[in-house]
Amino acid sequence: MPHIQRLIAAGRLLLHSLLVVVGGYFLSAALVALGAAALTSLGMARSEAVVSFAMLGFVIYLMLLIWGFALRRWTPLLVVYGALPLLYYLWQHAVAGAAS
Repeated sequence: MPHIQRLIAAGRLLLHSLLVVVGGYFLSAALVALGAAALTSLGMARSEAVVSFAMLGFVIYLMLLIWGFALRRWTPLLVVYGALPLLYYLWQHAVAGAAS
């Protein structure tokens, strides 16, 4: 029985790590895209806005990783790292489909 409990704990750790690393990457990419679009709409040159938020994306990803590994509960992880990037990409496809 202790062997099974160790396997379950290792599986939960693996799922937690996978969710934080992959979900954090997609969430930071979505935030970078939204931030660059916001700066562009505020009048900054598009190339400068993209470069500025691309550099800031590394800091955003690091903060998301630290926050994600500090959390013990699964509910905020699933909402922030799972649902928010999914909603962003669904919205992007809806906007791209409406534009064509």
